[in-house]
Amino acid sequence: MTSRPIKFGVRMIPIGRSFEWLKTICQEMDKTGWHSFWTMDHFFFRETANQPVLDTWTLMTAIAAVTERLHVGSLVLCNSYRPPALLAKMGASLDALSNGRLEFAIGAGWAQHEYEAYGYPYPRPAVRIAQLDEAVQIIKKMWTEERPSFEGKYFSIKGAVNVPKPVQQPHPPIHIGGSGEQLTLRVVAKYADIWNGTDDENRAHKQEVLKQHCEAVGRDYNEIEQSTAYVLIIGSNELEVKEKLDYHMSRGARDTIGNPTRLTHEEFVARHIVGTPIQCIEKIGQIIGEGPTFFIFTIPDISRLEPLHLFAEEVMPAFA
Repeated sequence: MTSRPIKFGVRMIPIGRSFEWLKTICQEMDKTGWHSFWTMDHFFFRETANQPVLDTWTLMTAIAAVTERLHVGSLVLCNSYRPPALLAKMGASLDALSNGRLEFAIGAGWAQHEYEAYGYPYPRPAVRIAQLDEAVQIIKKMWTEERPSFEGKYFSIKGAVNVPKPVQQPHPPIHIGGSGEQLTLRVVAKYADIWNGTDDENRAHKQEVLKQHCEAVGRDYNEIEQSTAYVLIIGSNELEVKEKLDYHMSRGARDTIGNPTRLTHEEFVARHIVGTPIQCIEKIGQIIGEGPTFFIFTIPDISRLEPLHLFAEEVMPAFA
């Protein structure tokens, strides 16, 4: 077992959801010992374009204001949507306002339809990743230095003042999302505190690539925590699990937002966390043995609140 604390968060996709609904669930998570709430940095979704979607920074700030211990994050922030100096200011402010509860997760961006609809340039992947590299440097400088300057190809700052500084020291944890082997994982090796990008099928290979990048940049691979995302379907007994799974699959369950592949029952159970508390403990333990220690779940029946309580009461203690 790893020496790192095991963290459990919940991602809620805020399509057509009211703030009152989100607040109720997050306050319940806060009471029951969940680590973090996660939203998504999207303006709209093509499939549900007429459904309301709350802005990610506004939502994170609002949730932080109505909870006491729950960390907040967005899986992941799109670097292209805000200048890095502004991101640094926003992140420091939210961390200060929440007394150190920001999880800062960022990626290079990919949703071309959003870029085009909102008038953002959509450069090729190598440029977006190079921009991410410079942005993270600026953000770290503005969080840790008094009047930092930086002159890059895409971004620059000159004696940037950023007060208040974040509460978390030396800075809020920087999650970097993505698994591109040549470019993205090199940025992870250079700057990430937490890497979000592992999946069951390719995990060992991606980890080996990241190790090579760490060696190349002089970074200890073991310094980087790994996070991973799953759908969680939990029931108190196998019949309840089966009923929940059947219902979820009947609604056209797909793998993830970024990979909308339809799965069979067997594929879904193999890919995600499905079962009774004992079965969930076993599956999570296997995954921890492969490296990840930070789990971010999507819970289809979260509105009932029961799965939050069942997981907190019967699964979390096994990893305390």
